[in-house]
Order: sequence, then C-alpha cells, then structure tokens
Amino acid sequence: MKRLITMAVVVCVLAGCAPAETPTPTAVPPTVTATATTLPTATNTPTLTPTLTPTPTFTAQELITYMENHTGENICLQVNILQFISDRKVYASTVSPVIPIIIETNVGFAGLTSFENITFCGIIGEKYCLTHPMTGEFCFPFMESAIYQK
Repeated sequence: MKRLITMAVVVCVLAGCAPAETPTPTAVPPTVTATATTLPTATNTPTLTPTLTPTPTFTAQELITYMENHTGENICLQVNILQFISDRKVYASTVSPVIPIIIETNVGFAGLTSFENITFCGIIGEKYCLTHPMTGEFCFPFMESAIYQK
C-alpha cells in the first residue's frame, strides 16, 4: 500500500495535480566594476600673433587729386591755419606741398591763432565745396571729427 501511495504521488506530480517545488528568488546585489580611462584635456592657451594695422600713408597731393578714394580714412596732417570759418571749422593748408583743406572739430579752437603750425588728426570726409559767383564751384578736401596737437 505504501508503494501505491508513492506511485499515486508520483503520478499526481507528473499530471500536475499537486504543487511542484518552486524555486524561491534570491536577492543578489549588482556588482560594480570600476574602469579607469583617460580623457583628452582641452587647453585654453591662446596663440597670440602680433599684427599691426597699417595706417594709410599718402601725400597731400594724392589727397587733393583722389580725395574720394580716401573718404573714411584716418590721417594726421601738419597744417598752417589760414582762417577760422566758424567756432568748429577752419580753413588751413598743408605744410609741404601747400594744399588747402577744410578741417572741422568736435571741440572749439581754444588757444589757436591764425598762421599757426598745428598737427590735426581726423577722418577724411566728403569734399567740401563752395560756389563763387565769378569762378563757379570749387572743392576742398575735408577732414572731420579732427583733434589737434600743438
């Protein structure tokens, strides 16, 4: 009889009538593996290349002949003051060769007198034209936003 019961249990287990042994879950902690790698490092070392911005150099004769080619350029000229047109405009001539020019400053001409030799630095502007009733229109080179140094 004992044998029958054992066989009945085996048949029942195989047929699915009795619960079979089920595995119980076991908690296994994850493993962390450290990996050392070298990363490229960026260097912020600027490379400085010395450059000089060339200052335009041209003669006073070129200024009067091709004045529209030099509009907007910075230039320094040594001039003789011939006449004050207003409190900010002066009629002058370059020292050598003698070429007339109109110069306008953003500040007045405090302490300057006629026939004084002064260095003006400024921006070459559009030509400054005047009309004479007998001879018609004549134009001068024009320097604007000028500063001066005695």
